[in-house]
Amino acid sequence: MKIDVKIGLWIALLSLFGACSTLNKTALQPKIDPVTEKEADLVYQDFMFLKSQLLIYSNQLNQAKLNLETYLSVKTGPPSFDGAADFKIMLARLFLRQGDFSAASQVYFDLLSNHYENIEALSEVARFFYTIQSYEQALTLYQHLIKVEPKNENHLIYAGLISLDLKQYGSSKKFFNQILRGFPDSAHLGHFYLGHLSRQQKRYKTSLWHYDQCSKKAPSGFSACVLDQSEVLIELERKTEAYNVLKVFLKDFKDESVLKKITEMYFADYNYLDALTYMFELEKLKPYDINVKRKVGQLLMTNKEFSEALTRFRLVSANSDAKDEDHLNVIRALQASKESGKAKEFIKSLARTKDLSEDFFLEKQRFEKDVEADFIRLCPFVKKENKSHCYYVSGLVFLGNEKLQQAEKSFKRSLNSNKKYYKSLYMLGRIYTDYDNKEKKGLKYVVKALDVEPNYDLALNYMAFTWAEKGVNLDESLAYSQRALAQDPNNGHFLDTFGYVLFKMGEYENALPIFKRAVRLIPNNPEVYEHIADTYAGLNQPKKALSFYELASALLKGENLKRLGGKIARYKQNNSRRLGAITVDKSSSSSRDISNRMPAAYEEE
Repeated sequence: MKIDVKIGLWIALLSLFGACSTLNKTALQPKIDPVTEKEADLVYQDFMFLKSQLLIYSNQLNQAKLNLETYLSVKTGPPSFDGAADFKIMLARLFLRQGDFSAASQVYFDLLSNHYENIEALSEVARFFYTIQSYEQALTLYQHLIKVEPKNENHLIYAGLISLDLKQYGSSKKFFNQILRGFPDSAHLGHFYLGHLSRQQKRYKTSLWHYDQCSKKAPSGFSACVLDQSEVLIELERKTEAYNVLKVFLKDFKDESVLKKITEMYFADYNYLDALTYMFELEKLKPYDINVKRKVGQLLMTNKEFSEALTRFRLVSANSDAKDEDHLNVIRALQASKESGKAKEFIKSLARTKDLSEDFFLEKQRFEKDVEADFIRLCPFVKKENKSHCYYVSGLVFLGNEKLQQAEKSFKRSLNSNKKYYKSLYMLGRIYTDYDNKEKKGLKYVVKALDVEPNYDLALNYMAFTWAEKGVNLDESLAYSQRALAQDPNNGHFLDTFGYVLFKMGEYENALPIFKRAVRLIPNNPEVYEHIADTYAGLNQPKKALSFYELASALLKGENLKRLGGKIARYKQNNSRRLGAITVDKSSSSSRDISNRMPAAYEEE
């Protein structure tokens, strides 16, 4: 509004000059005083700068970028006009904030080219080089800045740190010593960085002396010195002294970082009581910090102070930023306090009011060891957004107890709440294929799960194995198996499927090391041993094949054992001449120790 009034006054004044000229019948045209024009330009420049700042503060980044770019593009005059550097610095920082590194680099190089005499612009470019670890370029600029602005200790600090990163210890020491000599008020910083330098050179005695001097010369409450000093003492296995350094500081200053440090040290030493003492101090310092409340609650639980822990956990759980784990902490505290009834009521209330993830229900089930009845009482009454998760976990519980009809019903109810709940689609498919002999129907559900979530690893692996077992779609089976493994490279079952697909494609030598890696991850899985045996059979190594067939049979029961027994008998008969007299020790056939009694055939080639 003030700018509009000022501009209006200028327009009125110009009109008055024009009217006077007409009345006097002169040929002179109204002229604007050059000083006045410059003032108007500076007012507009300030306005655009302030507007850009306000847009950034209100997180309207694209609009701010447009505002800055427009002003810089329409501004006439040389590229080094007054104020241009400030606009470019703001624009470069904005690009960095948006993650546009390339655009930011262009602006910084423009600053370097056109504003080399501008100290602020040069400092900005030097910091940028330091940030992107272009240390040589940054050091060159800081050395120049030290010459043109010798009374700025920040240039010396950056130059010293860069020299330290470049392992130019002599130069680094020179820069930090200049701080000690030339800036008495910043002597603590000189000692701090010299302590850091000595520590990096493993000159710990010198390092400790500098940190001690830093503490003596530092302004009140400067905690960096004692924090680093304690680290050096710990490295020297002088932990008692490290504790004392921190405790002395905390007598006068309740510093957050120091309180966290000493708490972590006590916790690492299993001294939970002292850790809790200092966590209480931190809680007083930051009474509304939910991270502090959470940590205090966890330490109280460790010290079996369940009631106090529950108080903290409830406060955290009620916070809008609470996580599923925070709600579970309330349940754990109630269970530890032998308040199972209140725990169940809390869960019901929670599930009716808050959005909970699938992991909440899974962890709840694992921790509480829920039976089916718990879910029957809970799931119909939970919030709509939670029903699909609740019924899915309910289905898993029923399936684990081999109650297939109830499991099927739970998975269907999960899908009633969310038709695209791909995990329930997959589990329904498994029920139909594995238990009801409705393979065609079951595979349709597995495919539907992949339509919803194309990278669902369990469904990818299942389809890959199913096709491989039938000997169809082997190229697609291989691709599916590889996609599943990409998400979980150390999953033994996925590796077994991958090896099995290669085996079915006749790539026995490629399949064998895959199976061997799989069996190390799932050593008690008879299917992998059988696959290894089949592979050795394909490689015409019957003795090794028979060893692994016997290992597989040691883990099987019922119909599967009968099937494999027949397979082994036929294999022995077909390879009797090549096998000769071979005996397998069955006395230790136990799934408990089978991974420790691998045949020689197992050793890696």
